[in-house]
Amino acid sequence: MIDSLIDNLFNGDQGLQIQITELFKYLTDSPFERKTEILDIFYGKLFPIFLEHFQKMENDEKFFCFVQQYMELLVHCVKPHGYRFRHYFIHHKLLHELYKALNLKEKSTSLAVIRLVKSLILSKDDYLIKYITRNNLLDQIFDVYLKNARKDNLLTSACLDFFNVLQKEKNRKLIYNFGSRFKDKIYEAGLENTFQRLLKDYEELDNKMQIEGEMSMSQQENESEFAL
Repeated sequence: MIDSLIDNLFNGDQGLQIQITELFKYLTDSPFERKTEILDIFYGKLFPIFLEHFQKMENDEKFFCFVQQYMELLVHCVKPHGYRFRHYFIHHKLLHELYKALNLKEKSTSLAVIRLVKSLILSKDDYLIKYITRNNLLDQIFDVYLKNARKDNLLTSACLDFFNVLQKEKNRKLIYNFGSRFKDKIYEAGLENTFQRLLKDYEELDNKMQIEGEMSMSQQENESEFAL
């Protein structure tokens, strides 16, 4: 039965793909006695199979719909599954792989990936956020925005919404990563008004970190002199 569900998720029509995704979401959610075993199946077997299929990067409507449902299922699992999701995400370098969907001609796949990354930010999971900043995984979304900045479309709106969430969350790691990597590009592109609040937050944080660094160095020097 599982094999049949997987086949229909990959090759069924859109309505069937949506129904199967809803079933999978229900199975990962419900308080079954064997829930641990069910999650072992999802993270040990099903998700790796989904990723393998995703990596084929097929160029047809069924694949585009599968990608949307795959992202939907991942979004659903971010918060409830904590350690399991985190391990799957990092072990498989998941976002590096999923960003390949940003190059597909079908923009709905890009929207789905951006929605997933937004859910990672909103999860407030420090391990995931640290992984994102250490690997500079905001870069790809910023590049998508730069390519579409002068257009009025869903992709532009999704990127702006993403950066709005970034600003509202006030996460120091994310804001510093954003500012240190994109400040120059923003000014070069004449987009400083669009990112005014994020740039302001970054500059305040950068100044604060410099002051803290100077105070720390001064304290170390005083301790050294005292020791002498």
